[in-house]
Amino acid sequence: MTKKTDEKVRLTVRIAMLCALVTVVTISMVIPIPNMTGAYVNVGDAIVYTCAYMLGGGWGALAAGIGSAAADLILGSALYAPATLVIKGLMALVAGKLMARGTGSFKSRLLAVALGGLVMPLGYFLYELLTLCGVPGLSPGAFICAGMGGILAGVMQAPLTGIFLIAELTGGFQLLLPLMN
Repeated sequence: MTKKTDEKVRLTVRIAMLCALVTVVTISMVIPIPNMTGAYVNVGDAIVYTCAYMLGGGWGALAAGIGSAAADLILGSALYAPATLVIKGLMALVAGKLMARGTGSFKSRLLAVALGGLVMPLGYFLYELLTLCGVPGLSPGAFICAGMGGILAGVMQAPLTGIFLIAELTGGFQLLLPLMN
């Protein structure tokens, strides 16, 4: 193998190992939040920041997002998995970019982690606001129906069949525009 190929393989292995580490650490110590279905507190964020530190902003974001979303799926919190993928990825991206630009001192790393940590409450607040507070057309069920209709239309190569099926299932045409893209 060439040197460039070796480095790509090493990077891929690092990303995969950190994805797995984020998942394992997240599911190893879970404290459920009362009165919130599927929500929990964990120590996986420590590894999210480790991803940002070891891989930098971009690749660290990928590893952190995938690992955290996988933990949500394993723990039965599939409702939060798409948001977790984006939010934890953004946390690692912000922290990784700031760590790279900083002086390398403890204070600059602490500031990077603190600013990255601000992404999580803001992200989950926006997710709850958009999906769980009744904003029409943005519920997880709507995304599932639109995806199901899109897959059906693509496999059968009959877009109208998917549109009519979803209109019949949901009792309306609110999902007509998402299916027509």
